[in-house]
Amino acid sequence: NNIKMVVNASTLAGAQAVDISADSDNIKWVKENHTKLIVFVSSLSPIMLAQAETWGADVLELGNFDAAYARGKSVSKEEVISLTRELRTLASKNAVICITIPGNLEISEQVDLAIQVQAAGADLLQVENLKEESEYENAKAIIDAVEIPVLLSGRINHSRVEKALATGVNAIGIGNAVNSKQEIHLMVEEIKAAMKALSNNTVSV
Repeated sequence: NNIKMVVNASTLAGAQAVDISADSDNIKWVKENHTKLIVFVSSLSPIMLAQAETWGADVLELGNFDAAYARGKSVSKEEVISLTRELRTLASKNAVICITIPGNLEISEQVDLAIQVQAAGADLLQVENLKEESEYENAKAIIDAVEIPVLLSGRINHSRVEKALATGVNAIGIGNAVNSKQEIHLMVEEIKAAMKALSNNTVSV
C-alpha cells in the first residue's frame, strides 16, 4: 500500500521517476497505471534485476545497501564491481543499468569504483549521501571523474535540493523524504516543493 501511495503521489506531483523493489506485481501495476513514470527497480541481486527487466522495469538499479548498513555490514568495491559485471552479463544488451556507489567508502575509493563500474558497462551512477547535513563532496568528485550521468540520493529533502544541485548532478532522489510522510497529500507537497526548487534547472527528481 505504501508503494502505491508513493507512486500515486509521484504522478500527482509531476515527478519523472520512481524507485521500487523488484516485485513483479508492483512493477506491472506501475507500468499499467502510471505510464509516464520511469521505473527504477532496485535490488542487490543481479538475477532478480534481470528478471525485473522482463517485467517491464526501465532502469535496473544495483543498490539498496541500507539493509546491509543496518546490520553493521559494509559493501566493498570488489563486491560492487563483481555484481556490476554479473548484471551486465545477465541483462539484455539494451538494458539501462544504474550502479550505486556505496557512501560508506572513502571518497577516493568511491571515485575509483565509479570509474571501474563505468568501464564495466554501467549506464548511470547513483551516489549515496549518508549524512543529514552534507556538502556532497563525493558527488562532486565522482561527477568530475566519469562521463555517464550521476544521480544523487539519500537524506535529501526539498530544503536541500538547491545545495545538491550545485554539485552538477543529473538527477536527485528524494525517496527518503517522501517515504517518511504518512499521508499522500504530504508526499505530494514534498515532491512539489522539490520540483519547484528544480524549476530553473534541467535536473530530474
